[in-house]
Amino acid sequence: MLNINFKIIALGIVLLVGVMQAIAQRYETVVHDPERNWFNEGNPLPAEKPLILTGEIQPTVRLVRLQIAQEADFRRQVLERTWTRKPGNNAAQFQMPISFHLRSGKQYSFRLSYYATAQAEEVNYLRKQLKATLGAYLEGTAEVSRNRLQLMLNNRVMVREMDRIVEDACALFRTSDGETWPGFSEMIADRLQAIHKKKAKRSEIDSKEDMQRQRIAVLERHMERIIELVNAEVDYFFNREWIKRIDQITIPDYPVENSRKLLAVNAGYGATGLGTANNSLQYGSSFFAGISFPLTHHTNAPKLLQNSSFSTGVMFSDQEDDLGNIYRGPIIKTPIYAALGYKVFQFVRVNVGATVLEKQGAGGQSNPGVSERNFTIQPFVGLSAELLLWIGTSR
Repeated sequence: MLNINFKIIALGIVLLVGVMQAIAQRYETVVHDPERNWFNEGNPLPAEKPLILTGEIQPTVRLVRLQIAQEADFRRQVLERTWTRKPGNNAAQFQMPISFHLRSGKQYSFRLSYYATAQAEEVNYLRKQLKATLGAYLEGTAEVSRNRLQLMLNNRVMVREMDRIVEDACALFRTSDGETWPGFSEMIADRLQAIHKKKAKRSEIDSKEDMQRQRIAVLERHMERIIELVNAEVDYFFNREWIKRIDQITIPDYPVENSRKLLAVNAGYGATGLGTANNSLQYGSSFFAGISFPLTHHTNAPKLLQNSSFSTGVMFSDQEDDLGNIYRGPIIKTPIYAALGYKVFQFVRVNVGATVLEKQGAGGQSNPGVSERNFTIQPFVGLSAELLLWIGTSR
């Protein structure tokens, strides 16, 4: 009965620790002031916590794009998020959850871009100019030499440069569904390769007229067909609703608070092996507690590493096998464990490792005349919760 009650108490402690941990991990609101262009009245941003970014927007804004980078030039971008106005939402502010944890004591640069519905005339003009630019590019990278059409660049290089032309031309625009330019199809690259060094066939030339002029016209028609294919892919991409960037705000090198020093306390209930006795495997169980160390602090690391930790501590009860042998730990006379833990829920961890035990005789008495201690290492498994405790003085 005492053992059952002890397990119930241990489970209650684990659940309480978990609830406290869940509360500690709630989202914190960060308010952007567009007039002063700062967050939370100029205070440093919260560190190592999920955030909700909010700010004022015009009623015409349909999409807000957030970019976070480690440098002011945004070459090392760490996060990009978007907020989209839902139908019927006429709110004058946006709310954007940010699961990325800002690292303590660092500086980050933020960029907010605001998009509204693009006018049809603007989109049609953009499409027209883009098609003209692509056509001029294709004609400028091909030349007719004697009896063949010569491309001055590799077909793959040409496709990459045409993709860049489209992306640069659409820098101020986005589709309302968030689609980005997928790149020209493989068919365009294949057609460019096919016309490279292509010759005009005899059947395509009338021998009674200027043959050289005819050859040039035939080869130019091959290029025109490719331009038609390019224009068709551009038209397909533009056949949707578009939005245009109407404002962009950059907040460079904004500081993150120096977080408190935290100690991760690992507490739960676990079991350890005790070897064999009476031809059967022996094990014992007990409430345990210890400290944990995460395998990584990097928020961009794989989830497997982010959710894993190494912990060490003690089991609170001596263990006893069926023969009455007592198992304690070395030095501090209580079992010591070391384990790897993995977070399976918000606050619950599964721990697998080993326990260091010292076997003593029945009733806990050491065997007389035995100078060497009987140490053993046994497997350990446990279920626990982690509580982060603040260490330091008040700020």
